[in-house]
Amino acid sequence: MEDFESQFRAENDQIQFHPSDKKEAEFIYIQLKVEWSYLREKLNKSRDSLDKLLDEDIEKKTQEVGTLIFVNKALQSIKEKFEAVKIWFDKNDLPHPKVPKTTKLREERVALFNEYIKNLRQKIKDDIMPNQSEIQGT
Repeated sequence: MEDFESQFRAENDQIQFHPSDKKEAEFIYIQLKVEWSYLREKLNKSRDSLDKLLDEDIEKKTQEVGTLIFVNKALQSIKEKFEAVKIWFDKNDLPHPKVPKTTKLREERVALFNEYIKNLRQKIKDDIMPNQSEIQGT
């Protein structure tokens, strides 16, 4: 995430947003929205993964719980900033910016790339560890 912390200030126990102009505010809004979506997806994946783990797999469960805690803290931080940005747009009677479709396309490309890597790793694993019928020559 870009460094735009200077636009946020704590006033009366609340985070206030003070952008230099509308364009900067739109940029920050979109960045926070994309980061929020990414973290929500990561949180949901960690929850699903945790639900599927067996009780005996303590190490993986511990890792997933750690991920859940980390992502949840990051979401809380972003939520406060995102709310402050939305309030700024509302106070200035400006429409909330739309996240460009290119961001969604990029996420889809990343997902496809990750799937490709996963399949490639499986192929390499299969090539290194041939199944029993190939070993026996049947």
